[in-house]
Amino acid sequence: MSQTARVTTADQAAELGSFLMARRQEIDPAALGLPVQGRRRVSGLRREEVAAGASISTDYYARIEQGRRPVTEGVLAAICDVLGLNARQRSYAFQLAGISSTAADDQPGCGPGTALPLAQTLIDTMTTAAVIVQNRRYDIVATNALGRAVFAPVLHGTARPNMARFAFLDPAARDFFGDWAWTVDETVVSLRVAAADPAHRRELTELVGELAVSSDEFRTRWAATDVRSHPRRFKIFHHPLVGSLQLNFLALQPLGTELRIYSYLAEPGSASEEALTRLAAGSTETNGEEMNLFVGAPR
Repeated sequence: MSQTARVTTADQAAELGSFLMARRQEIDPAALGLPVQGRRRVSGLRREEVAAGASISTDYYARIEQGRRPVTEGVLAAICDVLGLNARQRSYAFQLAGISSTAADDQPGCGPGTALPLAQTLIDTMTTAAVIVQNRRYDIVATNALGRAVFAPVLHGTARPNMARFAFLDPAARDFFGDWAWTVDETVVSLRVAAADPAHRRELTELVGELAVSSDEFRTRWAATDVRSHPRRFKIFHHPLVGSLQLNFLALQPLGTELRIYSYLAEPGSASEEALTRLAAGSTETNGEEMNLFVGAPR
């Protein structure tokens, strides 16, 4: 390593320490339920309080703040949690530490409390596309009306619909997804990439563990550690009421969120467009079943 590289690394370590110290001093101990008795010599949290929350020694944390100790992914993630850093701050800290992080910037107006309602407002205006919103765990957290109709097999009967769980654990998935093998391959790739980021790993551990225990198909794919993706422009679904649907799809990510908005559209004049129109109308003559069967599907 060159002298220039060492200087840069040292500068980054010093900047990380200064950044963490500044954030630590901004926190009101009382807001975290810590006892505030007598006069505290420093504003905000003490180093030992951050260290305790991150399950490391006070000396270890002190050296990080002083720029004299490299920090591992897990330790930095724990420190960020203790300090309550938002996505932008967390991403900046990981960048200074030389650790790759895909945490999205926290843009004004797109914080966790406003992103989902704004996304819901947006997708409700999309009447000719089937739209679902997923987080990085593949939970379906919002849909528009047509999305609820198209993805009724995934949504129906569960309070917490999850696309990955449905794909691997529900026998109906092999019928619903016309390209089931490709779908589950891409699902594993996406989960592995997300889990590689320490900012995401903890929240994915439970889902990955559940799928690994319950599905041989998932366990085999996960053990292969393959992260090659094979993107497609369209997906095929076998809907229980209107039959085969070939839908073009587009994925969007609102700034400052970990949400993904997936919109599905049929080619103009196609049989799939006709089927979507029937679903959008709220009823179909197929098998004499009414589409309002799915109105109560969880959102």
